[in-house]
Amino acid sequence: MTEYNDVEAANNGGGGGGGMKTLELGQKCASFFDTTCGIVCSLIFTFTVPFLVIAVGYIYRNDCPSNAKIPTWLVVFGVTMVGERLIGLFITAMKKRAEKRHPASDNETDEEAEARRTQIAADIPGFVGLLGIAQIVLGIFSLVWMFFGFLWVLGTFGDKEVCHWAPYTLAFVFAFAGFMVACMALCCLGCVCCVINIVTKD
Repeated sequence: MTEYNDVEAANNGGGGGGGMKTLELGQKCASFFDTTCGIVCSLIFTFTVPFLVIAVGYIYRNDCPSNAKIPTWLVVFGVTMVGERLIGLFITAMKKRAEKRHPASDNETDEEAEARRTQIAADIPGFVGLLGIAQIVLGIFSLVWMFFGFLWVLGTFGDKEVCHWAPYTLAFVFAFAGFMVACMALCCLGCVCCVINIVTKD
């Protein structure tokens, strides 16, 4: 009986240890991305795709006789992605800088937390809000630009004048993916509006 209890306790301890190890691994991953090395790795991964899109569009700018707009579409799309990411990184850095100046205390009350959030908001430069608006505008422009790219790519499908596979494939993947995401977003928005309408009527 004692041996059975010991085995059961060991199994329970092992399960708890596995959960703790998973939690510790998650904390280590989070702390890694807060370090300089993690930030550098994130930047490399974040900017690799946009610069690849720009490079392909520029290199093959004269190799798409079926529609010369496709390489241009890639360059503009890549530049837009870079702009969005740079603005997002700058806004995040400004917010973290303000939060570090006003750290939370251990026994912080609701009033103190609200006052701290007010101080953080006041410490963030005013132009950061304008950058946020610019980021939203770039996001909307990206969606519209994806739609045009989708039309241009489909318009060259089956054309006798062949476009180089690299810009055509890359443009097709991004334009089609963006178009599908936009359609899904509109469907979700429509569902949310329907639910809100039903709830308000009840």
